[in-house]
Amino acid sequence: MQITVKLFVNLLQYGQKKFTYELPDHASANDLADILGIPKAERAICMVNHHALSWDTPLQEGDVVALFPPVGGG
Repeated sequence: MQITVKLFVNLLQYGQKKFTYELPDHASANDLADILGIPKAERAICMVNHHALSWDTPLQEGDVVALFPPVGGG
């Protein structure tokens, strides 16, 4: 299946800001992050089609997946 991936902040070191990617059917955002080499400690928020979902939710053809790292501030 083909999805669109959007990476933000320091996750840009694992790919372009926005790109398409071919994944096996029923892959999850965790699977995608594993393939891209994003360490678990750098995975905070997963948005699929503008909705926050679990990293283990199976993705579908045409999904737009936005990945965000932990954010600090003060």
